[in-house]
Amino acid sequence: MRDESKLTERPRADPTASAPARRGDHRFTLGASVVLAVLVLYISDRAMRRAEKSDVLVASGQTGFSWLDGFLTKRAAQQTELRKLTIALEAARSVERRIQAHYAIVNFESKQGRPTGRRALASLRAIVTEGADLPQTIDAWRELLRLAQSHDTRDDFEKLLDAYSQAVSQMPVTPAKLLKLLDVWNLSADRRRDDLEIKALERVHREFPIAPEALAAYEALALKYRLADNRSRLAEVDESIRKTRRLIARQVEEQEFAQRFQAALQAKDIARAEETLASMSPGLLAGVDYWGFYSRFIALCEAENKTENAVRMLLKAAVVFPAGNLKDDQRASVLTSVALLHLEQRRDADAATALDGAPVNAKVKPWQQHARVQLWLAATNGPPPVTSARIPRMTMPPWVKNAAAEDTGTRWIALSGAASNDVLTTRWRAAFNATHLHIQVDCAEPDPGKMRAAHLKPDEKIWEDDCVEVFLCAPRSDAQYSQIISNSKGIGADLRYSRKSILAPLTYSSDLKWSANAAITAAATNTNWRVEFSIPWETLAIRPSDGVCFFNIRRQRYVTGKLELFSWSEGGKTGNDPVSMGLLFLDR
Repeated sequence: MRDESKLTERPRADPTASAPARRGDHRFTLGASVVLAVLVLYISDRAMRRAEKSDVLVASGQTGFSWLDGFLTKRAAQQTELRKLTIALEAARSVERRIQAHYAIVNFESKQGRPTGRRALASLRAIVTEGADLPQTIDAWRELLRLAQSHDTRDDFEKLLDAYSQAVSQMPVTPAKLLKLLDVWNLSADRRRDDLEIKALERVHREFPIAPEALAAYEALALKYRLADNRSRLAEVDESIRKTRRLIARQVEEQEFAQRFQAALQAKDIARAEETLASMSPGLLAGVDYWGFYSRFIALCEAENKTENAVRMLLKAAVVFPAGNLKDDQRASVLTSVALLHLEQRRDADAATALDGAPVNAKVKPWQQHARVQLWLAATNGPPPVTSARIPRMTMPPWVKNAAAEDTGTRWIALSGAASNDVLTTRWRAAFNATHLHIQVDCAEPDPGKMRAAHLKPDEKIWEDDCVEVFLCAPRSDAQYSQIISNSKGIGADLRYSRKSILAPLTYSSDLKWSANAAITAAATNTNWRVEFSIPWETLAIRPSDGVCFFNIRRQRYVTGKLELFSWSEGGKTGNDPVSMGLLFLDR
């Protein structure tokens, strides 16, 4: 008989498992096998195609799955960029270049979402180790401070705060430094580091004595000085507090002004907008966006066909404009030019009125002087603000027929210059009629044999000889002006100057081909030489009926080997454009 107990018992099927479940297990196993087989075949086929370079996509490292290819492409680009940053770091020789390279790595890690990763922290530590307290290390110290603060490592934080403060103290005095000093003060106050706090506050006050952003720091410093009974330093801080509060009050006033002006513009209320601009004090001009305000006011006046309001306001603005940097000067001269352009186009003498209390001083800017002259021309109120002369109307002055003739209807007017004296007296007289302006200029010359007269053809560079120059410009305009020149032999040249742009109001281009059609004669003796000009009004684009024009006469003398300049208009000693001219009144 068999011993049944020694036989291995076969496992019996679970009677509780259903047939469909058992079939599902088999299907899963079969499916997994199929997927695995397909994947193996795909990978082996892809490897073969890559080796034979028979497939562009496979050869370039793509899998064919868009989501996977996108991930791999992005990762490859990141690795490439990181390699470039690493190479740049290895190539950097100076401390400054190495700091820049480390910052580039920190920024790269932050973009990848790893601002506190191993690589970013290593670069931050390298920056502060190599740069110590250089200003370039400030951002690195601050980031390490932030990390230490978040992990509440007090000892590390105190050391980092000291180093951060030292680096900030090395910064140049700029608004950025003020913000960093205030940051040091706040961090020191939070940690109750009184020594570091007082240093930061004193540095803020010393380097930024009047700054609205620092008012709280001034007040904190004043409180510490009061507690320490440090009266001498307290007085200085209190003065800074007073000045800063006044500055803040002015800024509030500026904001209120801007709001009132904007409301007037939105309502298209030109009268209220003009009144608001007129109320703007010179102190406000330095702080508000005056250029933007005037530009918007001009646009509103143009849209509402109220050009005369724009002209009046622009000229007033130019006169009271604060002395400032070159940029401010350029903007103010543009304001003047825009106003003059309106006057020229409208030819409206009532478009501007004189400004009461306009500043008058020797240091006035040229464009301010020009604006003042234009305001005066429009109102003709009081004495002219520049050099001026009045000439009579005559059918024909006596000297036109006889150069040596004298007459009682005109008078000689002297020019002034650095070398002006009785020996070198230069004088002129003039008269006009409906068609021509007649000018005679007498130049005393003790050494006529040394006079320079090298140019013998018209429209050559006559200004390189001993010569007389006449400058003329129509009133209420500065877009064009004319220059007529003659040397001692009566050889002449005439030029027309045209303003290049409203945005470059004092910049002109010259045209030597232009002709004034002037008649010029000259004669010399052993003691002097004289020149006469008869210039048609028509070619000058000046109307005698206006009763006035911009005018100047200059003499250039080269007898001594260097230029000696004589000018009737004081402004003509430094320039020859309309801003430098005087006023010539034509009797009616």
